[in-house]
Amino acid sequence: MLDTGTHSEDTAIGMNAHIATPSAIQNEQVQSDDCSILRLDCLMPFALGNTRKARNPAKYAELKSSIRQRGVIQSIVVRPHPEMHGMFEVIAGNGRYEASLELELETIPALIKHLSDAEAIEVQLIENSNREDLSLIDEADAAQRWLGFYEGDRQAAADRLGWGIRKLSERLELLRCSDPVQQALTNGEIKPAHAIILAPFSEKLQNGTLAKIIAEKWTVSQLKQKASTRQHYLVKAKFDTAQCSGCHSNTEAQAGLFEQDNHAKCSNPQCWGQKTQAWLDEQRALAEDKYGKVLWLNEIAVSDRNPVSASEVGQEQFQTGCTGCTSNVALMDNTDGREGIIVANQCLDKGCFAKCVKAQQSGSEPDAPTSAMTPSTDSASTSTTKSSSSAATQPVVTKKVAKKVNRKVQEIHRGALRDAAVGVLTTDVGFNQGVVLGLLCIKSGYKPPFKGWPTNAHGSDLFKLVQLTMAQEPTQVQAQIKDAIKHLAVESENKDRSGASGTVNHLMLNSLSALNNWQETAVAAWTPTKELFSAHTIGELTTIATESGFVAAYNTANGERAFTKLAGKGKGGLVKVMLEFEFDWSAYAPSTGYFDLVSPPVK
Repeated sequence: MLDTGTHSEDTAIGMNAHIATPSAIQNEQVQSDDCSILRLDCLMPFALGNTRKARNPAKYAELKSSIRQRGVIQSIVVRPHPEMHGMFEVIAGNGRYEASLELELETIPALIKHLSDAEAIEVQLIENSNREDLSLIDEADAAQRWLGFYEGDRQAAADRLGWGIRKLSERLELLRCSDPVQQALTNGEIKPAHAIILAPFSEKLQNGTLAKIIAEKWTVSQLKQKASTRQHYLVKAKFDTAQCSGCHSNTEAQAGLFEQDNHAKCSNPQCWGQKTQAWLDEQRALAEDKYGKVLWLNEIAVSDRNPVSASEVGQEQFQTGCTGCTSNVALMDNTDGREGIIVANQCLDKGCFAKCVKAQQSGSEPDAPTSAMTPSTDSASTSTTKSSSSAATQPVVTKKVAKKVNRKVQEIHRGALRDAAVGVLTTDVGFNQGVVLGLLCIKSGYKPPFKGWPTNAHGSDLFKLVQLTMAQEPTQVQAQIKDAIKHLAVESENKDRSGASGTVNHLMLNSLSALNNWQETAVAAWTPTKELFSAHTIGELTTIATESGFVAAYNTANGERAFTKLAGKGKGGLVKVMLEFEFDWSAYAPSTGYFDLVSPPVK
C-alpha cells in the first residue's frame, strides 16, 4: 500500500524542510519523499482530477478556521509536474491547498513523491477512503472508485478496503438509488434497508416512494410488503414470457388471450427480478465475446471513465491498441427499464487515455509503447476452389501503440515464447555460459570486468547478466567463470543473495532477444489454436485476420465482404472458420501483445 504522506507538521517538517521556489527547484534534484515548504504559486491541481466527489461545507469552514489560526499542520502530497519543470501537482490534501489559496497564504508544507498517474490516483483514493467520518454513501463511492481503479475486479477492491465481497456488493447497490434517496439516507431520514429495497426500481418510482416513506414513516417491513405487491407489465419483460402464460402470478387468467393482451401483469416481483437478472447475465456473457470485459454501468463512476474512439486517439492507436486493451471495457445498464443497453469503448485508465489523446494531437507516439511487427499481406495467394494462402514472410516495424493485453492471451503467448526459447537457448553456448556466470556472480558477489555489469547483482538482474555475457567472447567468459568460482570459494562466508530461482522463466523468455534471429524464432512459435483465438474478442480476431492476410484470402475464396459477414455471426463460428480454413499462418505473429513480451537487448 502506498504511503499517502499524511504526517503531522511536527514529523513532516523538520531539519530537512526548506522553502522551495520555481527557480530553486529547477537547479536541484528533487528526491522522492522530500519534505518541503512549497510556495503556493509552485502548485497546481492534479491534471487527472480529484477522486473526491464533494466536500462537506461545514467541515471545510472548520478547516479554514483552523488554518487561519494555526496554519497547515498536515502536509499535503504533491508530485513533480511531468511537463512543467519546477511546478508540482497536488495529489492529496486538496482541501488544505484550496483553503490556503483562499486565505492568501504564501507557502504550505508538502511531501514530494515521484508518482505515476496510477499511483497518484491510488494515493487520492487511500486518503479519501480512510476517513473516520465516512457515511454509507461515502463508503459506496469508495467502493465504486476502488472498483474502477482495479478495472472491475471486485475481489481486489474488497481486499483493498478490508471488506468482504458481500459488503462491497451491498455498498455498490446503494449507488443504484436516486440522488434524493441517497441524500435521505445520509441525512438519516431513511434506513439502509429502505434504500436497498428501493434500489432496483426506476428513479421516478424511487423518488415518489421516498416521499411517502418519510411523510408516513414507513418501516422497513412496510416498504418490503408494499414492494412485494408491485406488478410488472409482461409485455415489457426482457426475458422469454412463454412460461408465464400459465403462472398463477399472471393477472391474465385466460392463457389463450395472453399473447394478445398488453395489459397482462406479473404480480411476483421476486420471480420477475430473478428472471430479469438471469437474462442480463446471459446478455453480458454474449457481450463479452464481442467487447471483451463487460461491467455493470453502476460499477464505474462517470468521472473514472473516458469514451475512447479513433477521433480521440487516432485510427491506428484505437484499432491496434485500444481494441482488446484490458482497460477498454463495455458497460451494461442494469437499471429498471434500461436493462441490457450497452455503452461501449470506455477507457478506465485515465493516465493512458490522456497520453494517447495528447500523442494524437501532437502527432507523437504514446508513452506506453509495445514492440509491434506486422506482416505484409501482399504475398497471400488463393484459389477459388481450395485456398492455400500464406502470411507475409518479412515482419516490419509499425508505429508504437499503447495497449494492455488480456491476461489469458498473454499467458498463451508467454508459454509459446518460453518453449521456443528453451528449444534454442539450451543448446547455445553463450546462453549456458551466461546462466552459469550470472548465477555464480549473484551467489558470490563477484563482478566481471564486462561493461554494464552491475555491482552486487541480485536475482532480478539474472536475465541482464546473461545477455551481457552472450555478447562476450566465449574464451573470455570461460575465464571469468573460473574466477567467479574461485571468488565464491574464497568469499563463501558472504551472505546468500541468490534469489534466482523465481526468475528462470523470465530469463528464458527475455534472453531470446540476444539471438540474431529471435524474431523468426518467435514467429515460428506462435500457433493459432482454439484456446488462443477464444481468448480474443471479435475485434482482436478481426485485427489478426486483417494483419495476416486471412481476410483477403477468405474474401477471395468466398466473395467480397465474406469475412465481415462471418464476423457478424458471433465469435464461436469465427474461431472455427479461422482454424479450419486452409491458410498458412507459419510466417505470422500478432503485431501487439506478443513480441513486446520479450525485452529488447541490453545495450
